[in-house]
Amino acid sequence: MARIVSCLIDSLDYLHENTPGLTLNGANLVASLYLRHFLRDPDIETLELFLPTAIYLDRPGLENAARQALPPELRGRGKLHFLPLSALPETWADRRERILWVIDAATLQRERYLRDRFATAPTAVVADTHTLGAHVFWNQLRPIAEATPVDFDAICCLSRSYRDSLEKWLARLSPTPASCRLELVPRLLDTSLFQPASGPTAQATARRILRLPQDRTLSLCLGRLTPNDKADLLPVLRWFAEISSPQDVLLIAGEENVPGYAAMLKRAAHELGLGDRALFHGRVDPSLRPLYYQAADIFLLPADSIIEGSTVTPLEAMASGIPVLSADWDGARDSIEEGKTGYLIPTRIMPGALDPVETLSPASQRAADFLHVAQMVWIDPELWKTRWLSLLRDPALRATLGQAGRQRVESHFSWPPVRQRLFSLWDDLLALARAESPASAATRREAASTLGRPTPYTSLFSNYATASWDSSRDRFRLSPRGRLHLDDARPIAFYDEITPLLRQPLLDSLLRLFDRAGPAGLSLAETESALGSPLKASPDTIRFHCGLLLKTGILDLIPVTPTGNDAP
Repeated sequence: MARIVSCLIDSLDYLHENTPGLTLNGANLVASLYLRHFLRDPDIETLELFLPTAIYLDRPGLENAARQALPPELRGRGKLHFLPLSALPETWADRRERILWVIDAATLQRERYLRDRFATAPTAVVADTHTLGAHVFWNQLRPIAEATPVDFDAICCLSRSYRDSLEKWLARLSPTPASCRLELVPRLLDTSLFQPASGPTAQATARRILRLPQDRTLSLCLGRLTPNDKADLLPVLRWFAEISSPQDVLLIAGEENVPGYAAMLKRAAHELGLGDRALFHGRVDPSLRPLYYQAADIFLLPADSIIEGSTVTPLEAMASGIPVLSADWDGARDSIEEGKTGYLIPTRIMPGALDPVETLSPASQRAADFLHVAQMVWIDPELWKTRWLSLLRDPALRATLGQAGRQRVESHFSWPPVRQRLFSLWDDLLALARAESPASAATRREAASTLGRPTPYTSLFSNYATASWDSSRDRFRLSPRGRLHLDDARPIAFYDEITPLLRQPLLDSLLRLFDRAGPAGLSLAETESALGSPLKASPDTIRFHCGLLLKTGILDLIPVTPTGNDAP
């Protein structure tokens, strides 16, 4: 079944494997991975990417992004369509079914408004998710929670606990049933990029490239360095100091997100006497991430942040064939099989301890809130140390768990199983969309403006001008400048941002119409009557083009001769 997928993006970097211009995090990497898989999938006919005007007009950027995303055999075959956002209404007027893919549920209100307002055929809105922790995101969901329920829209939840928390929040926002479906869809991972080291030689090569010690058992923490919205690593340093031997090395790698945190970790390692057994690498280039996993023997994730819905790093580690030692926190329990691919260490959270933080959350800095919550999360230290020590001392155990981890990622988180789950969901949603009654569809369209809250610029700000044009009284004619453009077939210069809204046939027809009208000119009403039906142009579209011709001096206002009634 051929599918059309539409998506709004604000950066072409989503089409690059390593998202070079975006913040390096799992959310952006996964969003990019989905788009690139959509382009390569034979059952997706076209990926329509709607872009801000400035990005759409960057032709070299579009060409480079297409080269990055499309293999040579798919180029020039209509698989990828770049479109300005202004083209969305006309594009969706073709009465073809679509999936509207939302790369982050934070913008779900926007996409549902656009679908309800402009889609002319069954269209399901499906949103990916990344984090539920920020109250900013909760407020962004409020319009969706209050909207008329639609059973053919869905939010893809990263984990069971994520889905449960989202259900709770939507229920708080609105007493009515959930306005869309909440579906479990596993986190997608690129298993071709992350692969196990092919024997000791490959691991030695990776360590040599990364300048890491050979013949040591290396435990790895990889990701942004912050106790606020990733993981508190100070306990890990303490536990390592208690259980490790001279043959063990702990590597902490990642970009510092909280100023001074890396220095704090290094100072703690020094005070614990770890010396060169605690290593610190800064920002990791995305292209080197696979090497870090191949260089490691064990991956550590002491997750305690509500931002970590289903972090991608343990999946990358499992795909690379190394065992994962993780806190039993949110999505980790959906990724890691206890005792089979790694270990989940029990956690506890202190109830009722965060009332001051909760009551001030609408006015507080979210990073501080995240830290407050994380500091209430206890990870069983004795069991962590026991499990870690067993992994450090037992290479055969590491190999067994690592092999099972690779198999689990391939069977649950690679493109084939995720594709099957996602496409099955899409098909179910489109079937429901086809079955929607005309009355229900009309109700959605009528409520679209309430949901999207489009800005009525003209009605709000027309009083800023001296007056508005009178469609019957005011008359316009070609100016001398307009005559030169018409006689010499000279193009009219408009700002680049305006060009996606232009209809050249309408501009040409307007010039010819005013040329025939001569000095007597035409009113707006006469212009609309002459061109509306032949060109299938709405009055607003005609007025927009007339406004541009007036602004650029191609048309002139014909002065009105005062009558006796007009005289003071």
